[in-house]
Amino acid sequence: MSGILPAAHLQFTALGGLRLCAWTRAVPERPFWRAYWHPDPGSWLRHAGVLQPLDAAHVVLVPPRTPVQRGLDRPVRALFWHFTAGDTWDRVAGRLYVVPVDQLGRDDLAALLAALLIGGSSPALRSLRLQRLTLQALEAVASDDLQTVPRDAGIERLQAVVRAQPGRPWSVPTLARIARYPLRTCIRRCRAATGLTPHALVLELRLAHAAMLLAGTDQDIEAIAAVCGFADRHHLSRRFTTRYGCGPAAYRVHGG
Repeated sequence: MSGILPAAHLQFTALGGLRLCAWTRAVPERPFWRAYWHPDPGSWLRHAGVLQPLDAAHVVLVPPRTPVQRGLDRPVRALFWHFTAGDTWDRVAGRLYVVPVDQLGRDDLAALLAALLIGGSSPALRSLRLQRLTLQALEAVASDDLQTVPRDAGIERLQAVVRAQPGRPWSVPTLARIARYPLRTCIRRCRAATGLTPHALVLELRLAHAAMLLAGTDQDIEAIAAVCGFADRHHLSRRFTTRYGCGPAAYRVHGG
């Protein structure tokens, strides 16, 4: 990474190589980055009224919470992956980043797509290629677009623990102990760092984890609800629909 940009802590949540014959146009908000490379012409994204073709010459990055429409005019081959990059990076929203393939690794892209469509290549090599491509692609994100909220080690520690165990029954006093702050200080600093109370932050992290599992795994929705700390799939569905504008099953249908 460039020295002027913060380090990215990558976590990949989905990777796919597809032959698309249909691509639903209405795409719900995602709490993670999406990257697309389509070597065949005929597909597109639309953001803020602007049409962005997907083609062999570019990788397109869609930041978290950036609404897009998508579609295609003919069947195409497609490579996509989802990832988070850490709090500073994941605050970016509101625009698409179009990265020329010449700045990345065309061979890495082609090898990933081939491995996913027809097999071959070890998981370790695929992971290495994916990390290399993603770090190179993030170089296209202008430093001015990164929201430079001062880091808060206590709140970062709190978030890391909740992300690792979203199903636990977290109370605000427990969260304050994890952050190593008095209760009122924890609430104040959590608001300053995230814009949310500790209770609301836990709900946001649980829903984000559920969204990643829905998009990147075949786990049963009831199981996802339990893993993420919801009473049952109906409880998850109510909260999820309020946050993302559609239920878990509909969200999963949208795929990459």
